[in-house]
Amino acid sequence: MSLQDFRGQGPPADIGTFQLPCSVIVFQHVFSGTTYFCAVRSGERGWVLVDYGTNPATVCNSALSLANVHDVLLSLREDWTTTATLSVPAGVHLHSVGWKYSLNYNAGGNCIEITGDDAKISDLKIVITAGAGGAGTRPNCVYATGRTNLEVRSCWLVGDTTVGDDGSETRQCGIVFDTVTYSSIHECRIESNMRHGIVLVSCLDNPLSGNICDGNARHGISLIVVSGSTLSGNTCNGNTWSGIYLYAGSDNILSGNICDGNTGSGINLDLSAGNNVSHNTCKNNGGYGVRVDADSDYNKVHGNYTGGNTSGSIRVNSVDCDGNQIEWNTVEEGAPSDAGTTTRSYGNYDPSANAFVGDVGAAPF
Repeated sequence: MSLQDFRGQGPPADIGTFQLPCSVIVFQHVFSGTTYFCAVRSGERGWVLVDYGTNPATVCNSALSLANVHDVLLSLREDWTTTATLSVPAGVHLHSVGWKYSLNYNAGGNCIEITGDDAKISDLKIVITAGAGGAGTRPNCVYATGRTNLEVRSCWLVGDTTVGDDGSETRQCGIVFDTVTYSSIHECRIESNMRHGIVLVSCLDNPLSGNICDGNARHGISLIVVSGSTLSGNTCNGNTWSGIYLYAGSDNILSGNICDGNTGSGINLDLSAGNNVSHNTCKNNGGYGVRVDADSDYNKVHGNYTGGNTSGSIRVNSVDCDGNQIEWNTVEEGAPSDAGTTTRSYGNYDPSANAFVGDVGAAPF
């Protein structure tokens, strides 16, 4: 087989509709009974073959590394099994055409690593193969560190819970952003990871919206030393720990999220200050609807709905929690409870008692 065998053929006719927005297309081609993965690039004289081979990851990485390419489309017609990380460089958009077929990743490390700034991933389904990687190298679906201006959108990421926990906050997760700034994760479905659905570590200004993080073995969303992010409209249900967990974070907004049926609390703040937790629905969790934990100061928890949580509605959990405001929440389980210092709890309404409950501290103006 040679390049001449493909010369002038281009991609299959049924992907012609994707020619305009794409610089490179990776697709399958059967030649003499062997399935090849082919990367073709659009040019002035039509499609030009730039690489081919029997290993999809090798061909995809060739496409991603081409100079002056800003868009790489994976045209999956069946599941592709990959055993090497796909590296997305600066300024490149890697995407597929939906969730019918998946990249089945069967190796350690990361299925996709974003290695440059201003990059985007969208419309991909990734499945971590049962048992992928070895102890200490269990994979993530998507990983980025030290980058800026990234976007992950409309991806379905399925982890592997058949193996043991590697003991790292940044392995066995759906998406890991480590020291990433001014980036976003939107409208992804992330499930069945051995650690967290989404984890942000030492990140600044990373909005998360419209994601569904269900059935992960720890937190749905875990934020560690994160500031200036907006979390809105996410659904975190049925996770083994909390729905949303914020550790040592400040000046974040958690609004309009749904946390239902998690083993821990719906939303848990720990060592975190100056955060705004508003208009979330936290129900049927094994802990509290919202829990404000050790050394968390000056957070505002207002306008939320809690119901059916085993431990109670809202809890300020420690004397070293100072100056928190718990106001105007609807609390089906009864009054918020307070072990903090100078907590103000006011205007919280219990429908079952048809009464405002649990006033603590000065009334608001």
